[in-house]
Amino acid sequence: MKISVVVPTYKPQHYLEECLQSLERQTLDKQHYEVIIVLNGCGEPWLGQVKAWLRQFTMNTVLIHTETPGVSHARNMGIDCAKGEFLTFIDDDDWVSEPYLQSLLERASQQKPTVVTSNVIGYRDETGEYIPDYYLARLFNRIHNAGGEASLLQGRSFLSSSCFKLIPRKLIGGRCFNTKYQLGEDALFMATLTDGFSSVATAAPDAIYYRRLRTNSASHADSRQTFAHLLANALSLAWAYTRVYLQHPFRYNPLFFATRILAGFTKRLFCYN
Repeated sequence: MKISVVVPTYKPQHYLEECLQSLERQTLDKQHYEVIIVLNGCGEPWLGQVKAWLRQFTMNTVLIHTETPGVSHARNMGIDCAKGEFLTFIDDDDWVSEPYLQSLLERASQQKPTVVTSNVIGYRDETGEYIPDYYLARLFNRIHNAGGEASLLQGRSFLSSSCFKLIPRKLIGGRCFNTKYQLGEDALFMATLTDGFSSVATAAPDAIYYRRLRTNSASHADSRQTFAHLLANALSLAWAYTRVYLQHPFRYNPLFFATRILAGFTKRLFCYN
């Protein structure tokens, strides 16, 4: 098993079926990847619906059901279950291009242990509009055209999320997502892994992660929080980053961690509306 795809989901809608269909259509041989769906915080009728969707697919699938809510807990369960040499995370309302897994794997096989990222195109759900100049797509093209590899600082925007990338299982080891946080947990998790790699590589441009942009999605949760809550979150995350760094100060990049802390305050406070 080369790749384990972890898809956390909560009260899934038709978006999840579209996500799974895109994984069924992968050009990578199906014996080389598995798809782990973690249904968290809800039961029927969603559990029965997911089981019905899975019956139409021939790819290797694993369905995990837990009553414990939270995307971080769900991802941790997926990590524990994964059999693949590499892991990739996909949100249940996003989808990927057909060569996605194969292109990521081909690039990862050419590299020293590192994280390989895909291109990311935004999709505005309300209008059906694709956004090929999405800020992550611009960064991807800039890095890819400059040789396909960037330092942690140059590629730090790609490390703000655990999605749209291929991560060697050995880089993760026994580490997991911090279930204490509902905002910023992705970036914190990726930062903890940077003691094992110093650069970000780009896959071929045909590896595309389509990111669905919805005003009511979890990615827009910041705008629904009070200023006091966002400030408390930023302070708590800053301390979490500091603890991680101080555990192994000679293995982590101090400038990268400083930018993570600064980004946490900038995103939570200066973008508050």
